[in-house]
Amino acid sequence: MVAMLAVLSCPAFVRDAHAAGDTPAATPGDSGAVPAGSVPMQKSKALAPMAALGVGLVATVAPIMLAYGLTERDSRAEDVGLFVGVAAGAIAGPAVGLWSGGRGDLAKRGLLARTIGAGVCLGAMGLSSATWDNGNQAPVLTVTFAILGTLGGLMTAASLFHDLSITPSATSQGRPPSVGLHVRSDGLLAVRVRF
Repeated sequence: MVAMLAVLSCPAFVRDAHAAGDTPAATPGDSGAVPAGSVPMQKSKALAPMAALGVGLVATVAPIMLAYGLTERDSRAEDVGLFVGVAAGAIAGPAVGLWSGGRGDLAKRGLLARTIGAGVCLGAMGLSSATWDNGNQAPVLTVTFAILGTLGGLMTAASLFHDLSITPSATSQGRPPSVGLHVRSDGLLAVRVRF
């Protein structure tokens, strides 16, 4: 618990360190110097790369730990709580880390991929258990749904590990410029570049 609180407080330390480096320093002989308190500081919304990774890891693990800590042991509630905690952490956790590092574009892609993978996994596994006949041989449809569910789960896990592993490098590079076409108010096409 102490380690989790330390990781959660890391982004605050990193943000304070960046803010301290941006303060203007006035030299004694400057007549045009402006007091530091009157200049609005530009605050970066993005966290440092390793802080963004820490946020992503905590957002992935925290729902599981909360579900495990808040449910009573050896009960149906514990099973459901852990299932919901794992699903929420696996789907949203890495995206939270990328968003906190200023890479919402990558966070949206990963969030979409994990949501689709988890939906396929849960739906196919549910259909597999519904078509199971408790006989000696599993019907072909049951096996097909089980394989499809496994592939959805692997897609979710691969996206989770991919997003966590790219968080430091992607957030240190910043968001790349995007180029697109749009129609101006006078009806002409124009190129828009966003940084």
